[in-house]
Amino acid sequence: MPVGDVNINNIKSCIGRGLGAIRQIAKSHFKYIFYILQVYQNELKKFSQGSTFEAINSLDLKALKIVVPPLQEQQKKASILSSVDEQIEITDNLIEKTKELKKGLMQKLLTKGIGHERFKDTEIGRIPEDWE
Repeated sequence: MPVGDVNINNIKSCIGRGLGAIRQIAKSHFKYIFYILQVYQNELKKFSQGSTFEAINSLDLKALKIVVPPLQEQQKKASILSSVDEQIEITDNLIEKTKELKKGLMQKLLTKGIGHERFKDTEIGRIPEDWE
């Protein structure tokens, strides 16, 4: 299986070739596993082999040693990291909205200017009358 992004699947499903699944056990929290696998992603890449695309096998995945604190501590760590992820998502959305605002402002400022009332038609569109 290629060493790529780590994801969580919260519905019953089947997987195809090239994808590995790890199931939580009673002593583990699924989000803790998700975050710990992100930390060990580079470690897993060290095992990868192949010419068309690099991949690891299930034995490599099973050989990975991870720290497993008590369940309550796993839940706390996962909760903290989830909160950080939520803040990152909010920030990313804000950045996207700000980029769209900038794009609109650039369009208006660079083609209409500021405070102009009289415009002329040109081969590139309407621009303020005193512009060349």
